[in-house]
This record gives sequence, structure tokens and C-alpha cells, in this order.
Amino acid sequence: MASTGQKIATGCGIGCLLLVLVVGGVGTCSYLGIKKVVDEAESIDVVYDDLTTRFGPPGEYTPAADGRIGTVQMELFLSVRDTLLARGAEAERILATLDGAEGRPTGPIAKIRAGMDFIPAMIRFVAAHSGTLMDQGMGLGEYAYLYTLSYYVLLDRDPGAGPDFELEGDPGEAEGQVRWEFDTEGGTPQQDRARTNREAVNRLMRRILTNQRDAAELAGEDPDWIAALDREITSLEIDPERLPWQDGLPDRLATSLAPYRSRLEATWSPYLNALELDALRR
Repeated sequence: MASTGQKIATGCGIGCLLLVLVVGGVGTCSYLGIKKVVDEAESIDVVYDDLTTRFGPPGEYTPAADGRIGTVQMELFLSVRDTLLARGAEAERILATLDGAEGRPTGPIAKIRAGMDFIPAMIRFVAAHSGTLMDQGMGLGEYAYLYTLSYYVLLDRDPGAGPDFELEGDPGEAEGQVRWEFDTEGGTPQQDRARTNREAVNRLMRRILTNQRDAAELAGEDPDWIAALDREITSLEIDPERLPWQDGLPDRLATSLAPYRSRLEATWSPYLNALELDALRR
């Protein structure tokens, strides 16, 4: 997968392309000094590495053997979410402006300014993501597990939620060369994003549920619960875009999450969703 720096360099294409459009051209451009931005972005990988050293890679996370999610765990997750929403407010505002969301400034000047601001905002949010998890004591695997079950399954939020555009960059091009792709892989940007996120979540959750299944067997849990995990893992293997428990949460999971429904609804951000799971595809 592309490094953090490569991904953030790609992000500069919005403001760059908008500027070209204003002066009458359409195409690819490069930012003067983009290497400095990329180098700064690369330092974020250090925090990610520290996080995975402390908690292990996301796929090594093992949920509770009995399938229940405790109060302390959910309170920690919601605390992380509150912090990320606050620290991601700038990136969310910029994405909404570029997307032409209702209530946001419109016109080429507003979008050029938003595009110019996107790189530092992206850097700050990516840094905040790993930094917040490190500060509050939650690994990426645990975060992804709770994020998926809370928003995509319990609340039925769209994994493809986010702006109505995609940014693309070719690592083979000269450094800093980026473009804004209007063409997608046979669908809307949201549909393409949903497919990518579903596949990434599916791969990760197969490993996590397998860890949970093994822990449940080792702990001598209810055979019916182990059988349910086996069925869900098989379903994930058959359908690479399937979300875990998408046909309905088991009672023990539904009961664990139900008291937090309104707080989870308040902490969902469709625009930041486009950035949230990027770390899981590293």
C-alpha cells in the first residue's frame, strides 16, 4: 500500500486542479515544495509504528471470547471518537466545501482556498488518528472492530460515505504529480469507496473473528456461540464485500451496543469516514 506521504501528496490535487481550471487549463500539476510536505507526512508513520508495536497489527486483535463489549471499552471508544471529531473538524469542513455540501461556501475561490488548506488538514487528522489511539490506549484492530460494528452494522451507515469525488495519484509519475479523477471504476465515488472499504473490513474482520472464535473455544464458551462465529467467518470468506454480522448482530453484541446508540449516532461523520479506515489498508 502507498505510504502516508504518498496518500497526502495525492490530496493536493484538489486545490491544484481547481487553480488550473480557473486559469483555463485542465490536467496534472505539481506543487512547489511538495517534497517538504511529504517528508513531514512520512513522520506520521513513526506514530503508527509505535501504535502497532504497543498493541500489535490490527489483525492480531482478539475481542472478548464471550462476544460481549464492556462498558469501559465502549466509553473509551466514544472518548476516542469525540476527540477525533474535534481534531478532524477542519478536514471535515474542507471536504464538505470541496464537495459543495449544503451550507458551505460555494464558488471557485472558496474551493481553491479549501484545496490549498487540505494538505495540512489531512496531515493533522492522520496524525491525530494514531496519536489519539496511542494517548487513550486503544489499538487499531480494536478501534476498527468497534467502528465497524457500531456504524456500519448497528446504525447501518454507508461504508462508502464521503465526498462525491475521488483523488488519484500515480506513484510512477514525477514526485508531486497528482490529478483529480472524475472517472471511477464503473460506479460513483461513494460506490467505489464502499467496495474498497467493505473488502478491507472483510479481510480484517475475518482475522479478528477467527481470533475470537479460537479464544471462545479455548475458554470453553457456549458451543452455539462458537458455531455462530464459524458460520459468520465462512460467510465472510464466501462474500469478500460482506460486513461482519450484516444480517443482524447476535443478541450478546446487540445488547452490548444498544445503550450507546444515540451517542454513536452523534459521533458519526460521513466525510471523515472516507479517511477513517485508510490506516487499515496499510
